Amino acid sequence: MPAPAPASFDFTYLRGQAQGNQALITKIISAFVRNTPPLLADLRAAADGGRWAEVATLVHHLRSNIQVLGIQHTEASLAALRTTPPATGPVAAAFAQAAHQLANQLEAALELLPSRQTELLF
Repeated sequence: MPAPAPASFDFTYLRGQAQGNQALITKIISAFVRNTPPLLADLRAAADGGRWAEVATLVHHLRSNIQVLGIQHTEASLAALRTTPPATGPVAAAFAQAAHQLANQLEAALELLPSRQTELLF
């Protein structure tokens, strides 16, 4: 899997849903910043342990956050995580690698998001 692109955002969906409600935007971003790091730790641990059902559950939860915040360049990682791999072997290794790549991408987004939040305040 190629190296992930730098974190970037498309806030179109969030702006549309918030309809100018700055408090809602702040609440959504704060919840993402607060709740995502433990989810990423869990994602890495589940991938390392071959717990694919747990990986799928975590990715499902993270996918909705990715959509709401318009986190870009996650498509390849998400596509690789759509199916459950066999317990072991090269497909399982690629699945685990995709989980780690998604975690890396979201960690980069977490670092960048606070500085980009001002774009959302109308």
